[in-house]
Amino acid sequence: MAEIRKCANCEAPEMMPVSREMQIYHSVYRYKCQSCGEDLEMVPLAGVGIEMTVGALALGFWGMILFHGAGSPGWLALGLLSGASLLYAFLAFSKLVTYWRYPVVASATVAAELTHLPTKHIGDRLMAGLEKLGFLAGLLAPLLFIGVILGIAFLIGYVNFTYFE
Repeated sequence: MAEIRKCANCEAPEMMPVSREMQIYHSVYRYKCQSCGEDLEMVPLAGVGIEMTVGALALGFWGMILFHGAGSPGWLALGLLSGASLLYAFLAFSKLVTYWRYPVVASATVAAELTHLPTKHIGDRLMAGLEKLGFLAGLLAPLLFIGVILGIAFLIGYVNFTYFE
C-alpha cells in the first residue's frame, strides 16, 4: 500500500504516490516529491518478499543440481553459483534500502485510491490484497502457491490410481 514518504533529497515530507503499475508478478508505485520534483519507483514489500522467495528457490534448486551425486562440482560451477547468489542478494536487498531512505510520514486517502485503478493485469486484485498483508505474506505466498499446485496434483493422482485402475 502506498503512503506519503519523506524525500531523501530535500528532507521534505511531501513524497506523494502518483501511480501504480502492474509488472510481471508485482506492482510498482511511482512517487514524486512536491518540493524538489524527485521521482521514485518503489516495489511494495510483498513484491520484494515474492522476489526473495522465488530467487532463493531457484538458487536452491541450482545448488541441489550441482551438489547432487557422488562427485564434487568444479570451481567454475561453484564460482558461478556463488556469484549468482551474491548478485541476487545485492539486487534483493537494494530494493529494501529505499524503504530506509524514504520513510513513511503518514497514510493518505490518495494512496488508498491508487490500489483501485483499473488495469488489465490478471493478478491485479490478488496482488493488491497481498500487498496489504506485507513482507511476510510475500515471502510465504510462493510457497503456498506451490503447495496448492502439489496438493491438486496429489488429489488428481489419488483419484486416478484409486478409482480408475
